[in-house]
Amino acid sequence: MRMKPLIIGIAGGSGCGKSSFSEALRDRLSDYNVYLLHMDNYFRDPLPQVTSPITGLPGDDFNHPDAVDFEKPLNLIRTIQSDGSYDIVIVEGAFLFCYDEMRPLFDLKVFIDLDADARMYRRIRRNTGNFTARDGWGNVDFQFEYYLNYAKFQEQKYALPSKVYADIILNGYRLDGPATEVLLAWVRSGMGK
Repeated sequence: MRMKPLIIGIAGGSGCGKSSFSEALRDRLSDYNVYLLHMDNYFRDPLPQVTSPITGLPGDDFNHPDAVDFEKPLNLIRTIQSDGSYDIVIVEGAFLFCYDEMRPLFDLKVFIDLDADARMYRRIRRNTGNFTARDGWGNVDFQFEYYLNYAKFQEQKYALPSKVYADIILNGYRLDGPATEVLLAWVRSGMGK
């Protein structure tokens, strides 16, 4: 059995299925002590600002690597590595592979690739279900405008090009297919089972 935890990074554009896939992977690896870390829990407050290339208006930027206080999860991963409290650490986030300090920590880097239209649909569906219309974020029109005016361009600049660092690129339409079984087999072999 490994003493140092196996660390898996899962990246991809917003709405590609990172969170769902990470949770399913954790559930399928229930015979191990698995820690799942969502980078979305580390957004800065206040967020950096971005100017829309379409409207010229400023807005909150959730789609830039600087939007995440990555040093907190980085330190947490290093602590887990040194104390051996978990067998496997799964880290998911859009910008994981953008951080030079983080990439070397991953034993396996997975990028989930999915068409932009499908990701936009999933993102809007998720966000309108997670927020109220009163705060603006739960409004479908607001979600469309935010994606088209801000998110799309930032994700094309940062999250999507980071797939060059991936060891494996998965098809976001088929996350429960053979590729997942191959990934699980690799994890189990790396864990000595």
